[in-house]
Amino acid sequence: MNVEQAKQVLERLAEGIDPLTGEEFAVGSPYQRADVIRALQVAVKGCEKLEQAERRKRQLPRLAGRAWTEAEEQEIARHFDEGTALSDIARMHERTPRAIQLRLLKMGRIAW
Repeated sequence: MNVEQAKQVLERLAEGIDPLTGEEFAVGSPYQRADVIRALQVAVKGCEKLEQAERRKRQLPRLAGRAWTEAEEQEIARHFDEGTALSDIARMHERTPRAIQLRLLKMGRIAW
């Protein structure tokens, strides 16, 4: 089960509906209690945040967040010294432009 499917099940339960049969739960069912409904709504919001995080992660370059190797640092320094744009360096190394900028800053190649 993925996050979207879990969210759909939780939403149905919070609505007081059996997600398998589509029938309303009987009066007195735990799924009709206000505190249970609120807890399920909190869980739905948690699923939505997970979905957002997964979408953001899919949009990042492949190597975003990974450790830098010495060879990669030397390459980005060389590209920078040759005048290559940060966005182009980022694309070549599958990193974000901000990551390239921060690495060059750490290496003493640029200043704030």
